Amino acid sequence: MMKLRLALLLPLVPLCCACSSSAFNSTAPTAVNGTLTATFTSFLAIGGASSHSFVATQAGNIAVTLTNVTPAAVVGLGVGTPNAGGSGCNVTNSLNASAAVADSTGATTPQLTIPATAGPYCVKVYDSGQLPGIRVEFSVTIAYP
Repeated sequence: MMKLRLALLLPLVPLCCACSSSAFNSTAPTAVNGTLTATFTSFLAIGGASSHSFVATQAGNIAVTLTNVTPAAVVGLGVGTPNAGGSGCNVTNSLNASAAVADSTGATTPQLTIPATAGPYCVKVYDSGQLPGIRVEFSVTIAYP
């Protein structure tokens, strides 16, 4: 039975390896004390990536928190600038991360924080080679100036 499932899924792997998607669900940014916060939720296929673009309106810090990965997995998480033409993200700072764990107050610590000037940025979530199955769903919260 397992071989049959594998035989049925194997032809789909090349299709998923090149998968790149933009967020299928994102919230409009909200402002608190001069910091905008946005959340985007999407999925990640084996070998794939998903990115979300935003614009920092002033200098400050960009803080990115991977809030959920289902099923649990380690994924690549990066910040950079949008590629020309608006598709994709040229990552300049990245790391491998799993979902942040909330403390007793419900707060989480961002996995990635970088200084930023005003301008366009993007966050990219990508397969770091450790996905546990064909796809995972994830949520990222971005706080930026």
